[in-house]
Amino acid sequence: EGTTLESTTLIGERIARRIRQLPEVDSTLVTIAGGDQRQSNVGNVYVLLSNPEKRSRSQAEVMEEVRKNILPDVPAGTRVAAQQVNDFSLGGQNAVVSYVINGPDLEKLEIYGKRVLATMKNIPGVVDLDSSLLDPVSESTVIPELDRAASLGVDPNDITMTLAVLIGGTEASTFEDRGDQYPVFLRAAERFRNDPSALALIAVPSRTLGQVPLADVITVGKGLATSKVTRQGRERAVTITMNVSPGFSESAVVAEMEKALKALDMPAGYAYEPFGRSKEMAKMQGAFMFAIVLAVVFMYLVLAAQFESWIYPLIIMLSLPLVVPFAIMSLVFTAGSLNIFSMLGVIVLFAMVKKNAILQVDHANGLRRQGLPRTEAVLAASRDRLRPILMTTFAFVAGMLPLVTSQGVGSGFSKAMASVVVGGQTLSLLLTLVAIPVIYTWADDLAIRATRVWRKIFGQPIDRGGEEIGVVDIHANAN
Repeated sequence: EGTTLESTTLIGERIARRIRQLPEVDSTLVTIAGGDQRQSNVGNVYVLLSNPEKRSRSQAEVMEEVRKNILPDVPAGTRVAAQQVNDFSLGGQNAVVSYVINGPDLEKLEIYGKRVLATMKNIPGVVDLDSSLLDPVSESTVIPELDRAASLGVDPNDITMTLAVLIGGTEASTFEDRGDQYPVFLRAAERFRNDPSALALIAVPSRTLGQVPLADVITVGKGLATSKVTRQGRERAVTITMNVSPGFSESAVVAEMEKALKALDMPAGYAYEPFGRSKEMAKMQGAFMFAIVLAVVFMYLVLAAQFESWIYPLIIMLSLPLVVPFAIMSLVFTAGSLNIFSMLGVIVLFAMVKKNAILQVDHANGLRRQGLPRTEAVLAASRDRLRPILMTTFAFVAGMLPLVTSQGVGSGFSKAMASVVVGGQTLSLLLTLVAIPVIYTWADDLAIRATRVWRKIFGQPIDRGGEEIGVVDIHANAN
């Protein structure tokens, strides 16, 4: 705090010069005081990496190199972070994890913020830990001596106006040149504005004495003050930001952050919430779960209409949870993360697994309608449908492999989805081929028992769209 524009520019250029020495970097762009508040002590160094095909290290590895070997050499007191530029503006910082603590008392917010920082500092994988808490800056205070000003005939408003002209300046007149009019501002030179002793050189008007030195009617002091107060939702707030080191889980860091915030045990009037990317990720997870529920409901209704049964769609839908562990294993194996693209891959994976189950169940039903016993029908259906299932699975996986192995610009988006589909489909293939016949048999046994109970109670079988549940097996046992 208090660093001049020139000093901040010098620090930024030094960082950029060292970053350009990395073989993966094409160019850098340094901006100082580029934010909305035009803070002279805040700067950004934007780094353009070469194409992925031309470098041996990934973007995350380059960022880790900068964190370890370049950023620690900045001057003491400088707060730095190496983070990815968001493709879409999410509000606030570009940090991976961001949380806001808000409440009425700024001093308590500082205490809570420092406690969270101390806790998260010891969590593995947390890097670039920072907060919106700013160090207090020294300031010169000017307090009018009202009694002395009254005895000298000085109006307090004149003291205020004199100080305003000294520091902020005021429009004194206008200047015309070739038809254009320019305002002329009156303001003290910078060397006088930054020197409290220069107040003795300025006079204020007096009704009795004409003019009085400004230093005679004021008291100059020194103090510390907060340079900026952050607000969120019209309340004072403290923002905690951090990034996640490669190889560590973002969800695990978020869980530790939630635990640290709950441990604060804040009183009423104080609250915390995710912010920026963390907020959008929380909203996205809720929206994704809602989309999954809707997809399952609509798939069940479509299958129920197709099979004219409420039992067989349930058999098919029970195969979907079996692929979730394999999708997670694929993310772990490929060092991926759970994002919107990998979530879309899970939906695609559900569709492929559901298709395989439909082939088995539908063919088994057809064989049973031809008079084949259940066990023989299930085995024959699995044997007959093995070839088309393998053909479609191999074709689908082969079509996704180029996306998994791609290294071009933007390949991370498609790789996140394709790796889930390829790994999940390949690993779950054998499990679903075995699980569907077993689930089919269990469900049919349950339906037979339900039919017998129903007949004992009501004296008639359960109608399942024109055919009785378990009727084929009951007749076969009788034969």
